[in-house]
Amino acid sequence: MNGQERKWEDSQGFFENYFKKLTTYWITRESRVVFSKYGLEKRIAEKLVQSIWFDQRLCKDRLRTNSGEKVEVLSPGKWNSESGPDFIQSAIKISSTEALRGDIEVHVLASEWFAHNHHQDKNYDNVILHVIMWDDLGANKRLVNSAGREIPQLPLYYALDTELTSLSSSINSSAYPFASPSSQGSCYSIIRAKELRKVGELLDLAGDARIASKANRFEKELSREDYNQVIYERIMEALGFKRNKEQFLLLARRLPLKEIRELLSSTKPSIWGITLQALFFGTAGILPSQQELPLKPAVFQDKYIRELEQSWERLKGRYQDKVLPWDIWKSGMRPANFPARRIAGMCHFLLRIFLLTPLHKLLMIFCTPGISAQETPFKRIDKELKELFGFVEEEDYWSWHYSFAGKKLKKTIRLIGSGRAAAIIVNVIIPALLLYARNKEHKQLENLLARFYYWYPRLPSNSLLRYMEHRLFAYENRLKRVVNSARRQQGLLQIYQDWCSQEERVCQHCGFKRVLEDMQP
Repeated sequence: MNGQERKWEDSQGFFENYFKKLTTYWITRESRVVFSKYGLEKRIAEKLVQSIWFDQRLCKDRLRTNSGEKVEVLSPGKWNSESGPDFIQSAIKISSTEALRGDIEVHVLASEWFAHNHHQDKNYDNVILHVIMWDDLGANKRLVNSAGREIPQLPLYYALDTELTSLSSSINSSAYPFASPSSQGSCYSIIRAKELRKVGELLDLAGDARIASKANRFEKELSREDYNQVIYERIMEALGFKRNKEQFLLLARRLPLKEIRELLSSTKPSIWGITLQALFFGTAGILPSQQELPLKPAVFQDKYIRELEQSWERLKGRYQDKVLPWDIWKSGMRPANFPARRIAGMCHFLLRIFLLTPLHKLLMIFCTPGISAQETPFKRIDKELKELFGFVEEEDYWSWHYSFAGKKLKKTIRLIGSGRAAAIIVNVIIPALLLYARNKEHKQLENLLARFYYWYPRLPSNSLLRYMEHRLFAYENRLKRVVNSARRQQGLLQIYQDWCSQEERVCQHCGFKRVLEDMQP
């Protein structure tokens, strides 16, 4: 018996995952062999390979798949900071065929595609190229996605424009993607030469255009629904964040506001809360009894969950045909933003405005009698709007839990945080009321909304804002002085939508550069 076998035998554990330990040992050993073969003392970081790909530190004439086909990179893609493939919106040609557009996944070794289970993950079915530093599988091993489609692989080692050790020491990959010269747009140098005031004014104009376009979107939807249903749907969509926007919107349409009000009107006020939550959770398909996952018996013994399940039993006969599949809800987000908590937050919002309507309640906050547009304190409006969403209560289950099966938290957490409430105010409430004010020719309300919007401070950042801030300003000190309000953040997003959402290779010929060049210095 060798030393390795003795080590495991001495552990005396039953049903322990020794097989995983054994395979991990040999995989690690084999990868060390790969790295030592190329003169490296240790494994390189995957982010270094991503950085090399992003900056295209490659000799173009040497780019060939592991089966020998020539690769032309039209666009390396946008660095994806969310879950899923490493680069999105990429464009390549293989053997001079038509351009392929899609995602690109990057690994150090080819085998990591299988080690990370990407071959079983539908989120990787749009991958058009697997970029690796080394192919440790060999050309005879097919790389496939969950649909069984073969994915070409591009080893980079022999196509690097300089020695790997030199790239490793010169590239600060931990600061990528924002440290990359590739992140700066061709307009960066033009903006840098402009007066800050002029750049700020341009962002203000773009920010106003974005709110106006959102109001126009509301107007189109009014042909289908009334103001209150549209406001409700847009708030629900905002609560879904990026990964669950469509699911929340679908839930709002499965449970129209009118039906909710009719249900609660025929229900005792003392059980409005549990009835509304049972309706939403049941229709969303995420009650413990609906989830196709093993849950501990203690979950069903909880008093709140028992009441939810009992309430849903009374409701599901009327709503069973509207129930969504439980597995459409996406994870990959902060636990505080899990769908169940956001749904609970929406239920509390609806209860707070039940005696009114969303539109009526919002108008009351903005149009307090006896206060003119000039005299209205914007902090008071902001505070009252956030209080509609900022529910936290000692006795509430969701103030203490992330999910039905989760452990009780050490302290309470708001169901909808101040940052998300602020995003709803800017992206939903202001455009909706702007449309109402214009349709009713309510000039005082329109003036008030404009002043409130101009006053509104910066919203929490996100990956798209960070991308645009670096692309136009490279995170220099002037960034904080220029992009200092929600209005100007919205301006950045409008510029992205109009110009920067195109392929990277279009950047050099972008019309936004001409807009900047026509500005006074």
